[in-house]
Amino acid sequence: MAQKKKIAVSILGPPGSGKDTEAALIAAEYGLFHFKTSQVLVDIFKKNPNDPLYQREYEIYKRGELCTSSFVFDVVSQRTREIAHAGGGIVFSGSPRTKEEVERLTPVLEELYGAEHILPLYLSVPDEDVIWRNTHRKMCEQCSSPVRYSEETKDFAACPLCGGKLIVRELDTPEMIRERLTVFRRATGPVLDYYPARGMLREIDGRPTPERVFADIKKIVDVVGAKHKN
Repeated sequence: MAQKKKIAVSILGPPGSGKDTEAALIAAEYGLFHFKTSQVLVDIFKKNPNDPLYQREYEIYKRGELCTSSFVFDVVSQRTREIAHAGGGIVFSGSPRTKEEVERLTPVLEELYGAEHILPLYLSVPDEDVIWRNTHRKMCEQCSSPVRYSEETKDFAACPLCGGKLIVRELDTPEMIRERLTVFRRATGPVLDYYPARGMLREIDGRPTPERVFADIKKIVDVVGAKHKN
């Protein structure tokens, strides 16, 4: 059984760097709630088809751009408080994404978990690897889980987690990925400056297999947990 930890982990990295995959492994290992920001937003968009605000943000999302920071912060902070007040730890894959989000979300996490229990991790992956990964991966239409391309998975038609249909997203074209990388650097660059200035960010090589990357992550999380037991 996974040991539940009262910590807040953020997995950062360019699109296709393995954020969702690693966050899922962390969640399973430590009993954390996996907060998939993009999926939370998509679910909200689907539940509010006639709301002008939500549909405006949805149009932004479909263009491969980042949704408005204040909108994302409101959604993320509200759900985060619910999870923390229920006694749960959390691992984000996709938050915070902008300077405004990190500056507003970090105090919330410090209030809920304590500064020593906040662990931002950056998965470093070169652009050429990001483009290749995104154009070859598939996504589950049902649960939105990514399936990374490999000799074992290349012919998969159904999600290995829930059995849903696997698709190649419209967003995952070379042109769109290059645009998303540009957006990532412009919007998330300040986040990657914010954490090191506070001595918080840990960088991990995101190029190896998910299992090897997780082994490196686990070493860091275990040390944090050992030093700061609740």
